[in-house]
Amino acid sequence: MALEIGAAIATLRGLAAVVKEAGKIDLYQKVLDLQQVLLEAINENTRLAADNNRLAEEKRSLERAIASHGADQAFEFDGQVYWLGTPGEPANGPYCPRCKDKDNRRARMTDMGNGFTCCPTCQHCVTNGMLNYPKLRLSVLHRQQPPSHGDDDVW
Repeated sequence: MALEIGAAIATLRGLAAVVKEAGKIDLYQKVLDLQQVLLEAINENTRLAADNNRLAEEKRSLERAIASHGADQAFEFDGQVYWLGTPGEPANGPYCPRCKDKDNRRARMTDMGNGFTCCPTCQHCVTNGMLNYPKLRLSVLHRQQPPSHGDDDVW
């Protein structure tokens, strides 16, 4: 690209010299104007390339910062689920142990309202009774009672 621009400028200068010698002042002025426009375009292109390089470096820097942010937070396993920070704090988890151990994925688990907290990614569940953290306000497991048999239902 740089060689093509250099060749274009050299061609314009040669054309300007020929037109000037021929005494075509109006055509000579147009060639000079075209040369000025080309030089301005080159300057703008150089400025945009520098901006692009600066933005690309800024993007790489931000990507590194985002990647290192996740590495700064350490998971803590309580025997059932993982937590990012203090176990039992709703803002810190729980996170699925299967997804974390298998794929190193942060999959937040959800109380299903039926006494189980499950992972929406892999469907791994733990009973809420195993997560004894009052701040979580988890649902309780409702066990179905067997049907009662009256005196009439003697076998």
